Amino acid sequence: MASWSSLLHLGAFAALATGAPACSVGSSSGGTGPLGSNTDATNPEAGGLFAPPQAAASGDSLLGVWGGTLKTTSVTFDVRYKLAPDSVTLANRCTLSNGTQSPIVGATAKARVTDDAIVVLESKSDDYDDGEVRCSVMLVPKQTPRCATSGAGGAEFAKGCFELEGTKLVLHGDTPLDKLELVKPSN
Repeated sequence: MASWSSLLHLGAFAALATGAPACSVGSSSGGTGPLGSNTDATNPEAGGLFAPPQAAASGDSLLGVWGGTLKTTSVTFDVRYKLAPDSVTLANRCTLSNGTQSPIVGATAKARVTDDAIVVLESKSDDYDDGEVRCSVMLVPKQTPRCATSGAGGAEFAKGCFELEGTKLVLHGDTPLDKLELVKPSN
């Protein structure tokens, strides 16, 4: 079984897949939905994060919906975060290199979100596994401060922090190479 995962400072998402060229994908509740729609989500709130934006995004505020992708040779993670003053929602849809796509998985945890820090207060997770594709998200208690921009290297060598500039959010993980760039499609 091939596997790949990314653990970022704010949350983790992962995908596992066998070497099989094709598999069936349905929701973890046993039903199926058209892939790429919001109805294929294991968590309805997480599925809503993949809907088209309804209004323009305002910049320089962490609050709102953030989205981005992280690609490896075998998996593409389509990731969404929803940051609210008192909660964080992390959603993920995994697409394998052969085109097989998982339903959206997502979890919402209590949090404190300010301009200077994102503090997740509880552990929450969601997982989809049909025996051939596994896609998951996990939020754990952790504080992620805004990156310091001064000093040698500034944010270039940042770890365990975030950068916010307009409608661009960069989450830095535990190494300088572990980062996820997100854009803000809506508030």
